[in-house]
Amino acid sequence: MQKLTLKSKVRFLEERYKRSVGKLLDPPVKQKDLTYIEFVLVSSGVNENFDAFPKKRLVEVYPTAIAKPIDCYHLLEETESYIVDENEIRFSRHPKNRNLNTIIGSIIDSIVVDDSGEILPPDEIEKIKKIENFELDNPIHIVCLGALYDFIFPKTIAALKKLVDQDKMFISVETFFSDWDYLLVEKNEVIKRDASTQFLDHKIGKEYKGSRVARILNDFIIGGAGFTQHPANPSSIILSLNSEDTNFAKQLKEFLELHDQLHSIYASNPSKEIEVSHSFVTKKIKELVMQNG
Repeated sequence: MQKLTLKSKVRFLEERYKRSVGKLLDPPVKQKDLTYIEFVLVSSGVNENFDAFPKKRLVEVYPTAIAKPIDCYHLLEETESYIVDENEIRFSRHPKNRNLNTIIGSIIDSIVVDDSGEILPPDEIEKIKKIENFELDNPIHIVCLGALYDFIFPKTIAALKKLVDQDKMFISVETFFSDWDYLLVEKNEVIKRDASTQFLDHKIGKEYKGSRVARILNDFIIGGAGFTQHPANPSSIILSLNSEDTNFAKQLKEFLELHDQLHSIYASNPSKEIEVSHSFVTKKIKELVMQNG
């Protein structure tokens, strides 16, 4: 599978998918302690880990993304329960350093788009649900809206914003599955997994009968999303990453600076025009403060 240049892919995909962003993926109430993120989570076809995602399954499971965690680098491990036993409670002990948890947000909405970025209508989704063959052409994509806990993890999210701006941070899907078949990629040939073909588990990503082997995830559901610098799906780009609080702070700072400049100008050149401008800026500052508590 040819490795794609991510930076050029990002620019290309942004133009395609941004037409869908903001149409359905708006939080019901925007909160200033959250940073909102929109991203392409997973695509149909074969990714660079040679996991194959059928179109049929994508349109069936895209709602399972909702309420799932967003973490950093898939670093999650529970070695013991967070809830201590009676003996530990008695001595006020806490389960420190037992688990690894980098969850910094959650997915709050998801949609399916075609490869041009148009949202798939319900009738098209129903048609795709009836597809029996594995299709490599005309991929579809799950696009998600997430909320990151900005007030709890400000340093981590500030670092992520810088990396996203530099096209150095992407998204990787997390899935749960227990049933899979095999795909000979170049031949687009499906091989059912059974006792006689299980040896192909050791051939994933390798060549077999003149074609590379991928694993078709038949029953997967979405388990979450992880920030990564090396996504297996080159289409898994971050479309937008913004904070209501950050936008508020930026606007307020700009208006306050303008307010001070108008004061200085008025001191040396009092005029009606400056008064009108001062009144407008003062009004905007009051509106921003009232809107953001």
